[in-house]
Amino acid sequence: MSESSELDLEAITFRYNYEQELMKAVTAGDRIWVASLNEKWKENIQYWDFSYRIPEDPLRVQKNNFVILNSLMRVAAYNGGLPPLYLHIISEKYAKAIERASSLEELGPSMHEQITMEYTDAVHRLSTHGHSKKVVEILEYISANIRSELSRSSIAEAFHISSSHLSQIFKEEMGISIVQYIQRQRINLATYYFELGETNVSEVASLVGYTDSSYFTRVFRKVTGESPSACLAALHRKPAQPSGTERNDNHAVAV
Repeated sequence: MSESSELDLEAITFRYNYEQELMKAVTAGDRIWVASLNEKWKENIQYWDFSYRIPEDPLRVQKNNFVILNSLMRVAAYNGGLPPLYLHIISEKYAKAIERASSLEELGPSMHEQITMEYTDAVHRLSTHGHSKKVVEILEYISANIRSELSRSSIAEAFHISSSHLSQIFKEEMGISIVQYIQRQRINLATYYFELGETNVSEVASLVGYTDSSYFTRVFRKVTGESPSACLAALHRKPAQPSGTERNDNHAVAV
């Protein structure tokens, strides 16, 4: 696109319609819908050529494009019920990846797919939407206090209900016990920290609410089938890229 075509109505209309549809798909946590929109983006990538804005620095222009994409996906995922802590970590991961990029090739269809699918997958697995008001409040409480001491009794006390009633309503809606849910949330969060570049297992254990790194390692292995060190080794063997398109492996914990 040249500067003279900056006000090309067809391009402007296509971009805004596409962005609205993409945000709806991410908010819905619909991987199939998002995958089809990623193909649509690749087929019409010329509509996102803003090289005329800074002709002497096309890499900066492309970085700006992806910063905008990251921001849009964060808003869409928030609207889809993704807890703020996950929004922050995913957003930070891609903000760093975008700024570290040293070539236009790194900021192409692959990165676009990684960003959109990571947020979509997170909404699909971690959204608080679709539950009763009370369970949503409990899920939000767990998310907000994930780094603190959490137990069935402490959560029940916070909501002025009995531990047995808490267990009953939670298991009925979520299909797992509240203790299992907390463990899975903490291990999901730990995996995100590993992907973000944290390598100290003890520090990550503390970040996700475990004061005993040995216990954290046992829970990590129980939930994922591998140790934190094995997870880190696997991440280091992969090319340096976010894993939005590959979160169905052992590192993705279903909730």
